[in-house]
Amino acid sequence: KTCKLGKHLPIKPNTDGALALGIANHLISKGLYERDHVEKYAYGFEDYMRIVKEYDVDRVSKITGLPNEDIVELAEDLYRLRPSFIHLGFGIQKHLYGGEAVRTIALLPPLVGGLRVHYSNTDREIDLGFLQGMQFADQGFSAGNKKTYNMAQLGRVLETGEVKLLFVFNTNPVVNLPNQILVRKGLQREDLFVVVHDLFLNDTCSYADIVLPATSFLESFDVHVCYYHNYMSVNQKAIEPLGEAKPNYQIFKELAGALGLKSNEIFPPEREVIDEFLSRSKAVDFTLEDLEREGFCKMNVRPQDVYPTPSGKIEFYSQLAEKVDLPPLPGYYEEKINNYPLQLLTVNHKRITRSQFHNVWQKEIEPIVLLNEEDAGQRGIKEGDWVRLKNDLDTLNMKARSTRDIRKGVVLAYGGLWPKLCGGKGVNALIPDEVQAFGGNASYNSTYVEIEKLTGAS
Repeated sequence: KTCKLGKHLPIKPNTDGALALGIANHLISKGLYERDHVEKYAYGFEDYMRIVKEYDVDRVSKITGLPNEDIVELAEDLYRLRPSFIHLGFGIQKHLYGGEAVRTIALLPPLVGGLRVHYSNTDREIDLGFLQGMQFADQGFSAGNKKTYNMAQLGRVLETGEVKLLFVFNTNPVVNLPNQILVRKGLQREDLFVVVHDLFLNDTCSYADIVLPATSFLESFDVHVCYYHNYMSVNQKAIEPLGEAKPNYQIFKELAGALGLKSNEIFPPEREVIDEFLSRSKAVDFTLEDLEREGFCKMNVRPQDVYPTPSGKIEFYSQLAEKVDLPPLPGYYEEKINNYPLQLLTVNHKRITRSQFHNVWQKEIEPIVLLNEEDAGQRGIKEGDWVRLKNDLDTLNMKARSTRDIRKGVVLAYGGLWPKLCGGKGVNALIPDEVQAFGGNASYNSTYVEIEKLTGAS
């Protein structure tokens, strides 16, 4: 509902990167940018300007579906109202070139903000490497010939037969991962041993050989950081763990002990781990005792003229990208032509978080698909009709709801719904498992379908 607070620009999905390049083109061509700041703190800006020149307002309007005047107004507002705030939600990066779009948008604040802004929440220097156990690499705790797999392609991984044991925690792959049918097929392998550590008996638990009960945040002691502010908070237990429920940390410590590893060295008491984590983090100048006394404490941010890049500057030309054979300069890439006319976007229902709590609100949530009134009319679909979504991966029956709030050519459905609570399949049965070049993340919103009315359905 945030878009209703101000001006909503109904951009064509997956074209945000082109819009950012068009904004940069207008700002630079009109001299509406922090020239002194860029000259002092930017690396590769001349190369960046050559790319940006290709994205004039007329071209960007054709790509994004936005009127020229809206693009110009947005660009000039960013400069006029500086320092401004750009918030990237969780949808903008969920397509094949999502990582590239994020990088392109992230280069706008240096143009208009100068030294008055921080460029991301990564300006907080906290030692996540310590929490991940990186310090053990030089202490004789080698993982041997380990192999890393991309979780977004779990179905493909399981299909190879290489993985013989799967331990699932903090996720619900049967519900949340792309190519849902292939994931299910892989989990059904007779030679695969599956352990699931979770709060509820969700769909993934149905494929488990062993289910271990997990604790909720109400039963766990922890510290938290947030995307939206610079405070760390402490999570105190409200109750002791119920039944046989155990937190992740305890589960892995006990497993390490059972495997004959030095569990007390790898997994010291939780408070010691948190103390060490806080002492190693440059953003932190408080202790665990301070957190427990105050409830939350403010973290420090990196100085605004210090950038964690090879050049020590804002890299419009990314040396890190070049090092791993990715384009060093930002750009916009059109998705390949698809045989299906409607782009499928997935969002979470307001009652659930990812796939959590569908079991609690199942009576209030039904599998619906929202589509533009014109698209619905062309297909003879009316409000409340049962329809079939289909593509090369699968088909899915849902109830239709027509609206003017969605662009023509786009349909929207709820992700995170448990298949066993909504007819046996979820929307991710239609989502391909191709991953992005930048970051290797899933590309949920690069999905296309056709919709047809089901006759005689109710």
